[in-house]
Amino acid sequence: LATVAQRDGPVFYDDAVEIFIHPQKDAGLYYHLAVNALGTRYDAHILDGPGWDGNWQAEARPLPEGWGGLVTIPFLSLGGLPDGENQWAFNVGVGRAGRFASWAPIPGIFHAPGFLGALVLE
Repeated sequence: LATVAQRDGPVFYDDAVEIFIHPQKDAGLYYHLAVNALGTRYDAHILDGPGWDGNWQAEARPLPEGWGGLVTIPFLSLGGLPDGENQWAFNVGVGRAGRFASWAPIPGIFHAPGFLGALVLE
């Protein structure tokens, strides 16, 4: 179920997918992207909150058993990789009907950058 239709509205309270990308782990700064079942996008940078509007796309479509979608995030729009690095800290989580799950094990909330997994880029 999704009701939020305004960009940067609280889509994470709807049925949604949330993505956390931490390009420079030592800096402590990360990006939070989310899309709900309507295709409404939310994006924030930990310093600027939802005032940061990233260069990314998302779409959603209903399926018989729920919904599906596609998220496209241009690599360079998040600053690329620091010199000599080949990975970002990363997590993706889903929320549906008040239940939550994530790819990387977390301590109960998605905003836990110390628990993000590694996304290796080649």
